[in-house]
Amino acid sequence: MKPETFLYRLALVVTLATSLTMAFRSSARAAGMQEAGGAGPSFPCEKATTSVEKLICSDRNLSALDLEYSRLYGQRLQESDKPEAEEIRSRAKSSLQTRDNCANERVDAARTGMPGFLVLRKNCGVVGDAVTRSS
Repeated sequence: MKPETFLYRLALVVTLATSLTMAFRSSARAAGMQEAGGAGPSFPCEKATTSVEKLICSDRNLSALDLEYSRLYGQRLQESDKPEAEEIRSRAKSSLQTRDNCANERVDAARTGMPGFLVLRKNCGVVGDAVTRSS
């Protein structure tokens, strides 16, 4: 991987991490929960391969958020009948694919300038630094 590609990906991941951390803190306060210190993530960090997984492992708030998402996902699957559970799995898989694809497109947009940004805006719903399409 070229150094500039790594830096663009890192910038994307940090932007996403900041947004997720702020959202988690806000929802934790609203629910009267204490922020989890060091809890999570839902997967073994020694097996982390993607930049997003590695970032989750390096940030305790993201780790806690990942663990909470996993808990809620599992709970929802248990409460669902088989067809609904399959739909939930499908949507979750699609969301992860979109996240990864948009991360790559954002890197390309940063590298190529306006043409890349236009593709990013069309495919990922990016307006400025915000992603408006979730899946």
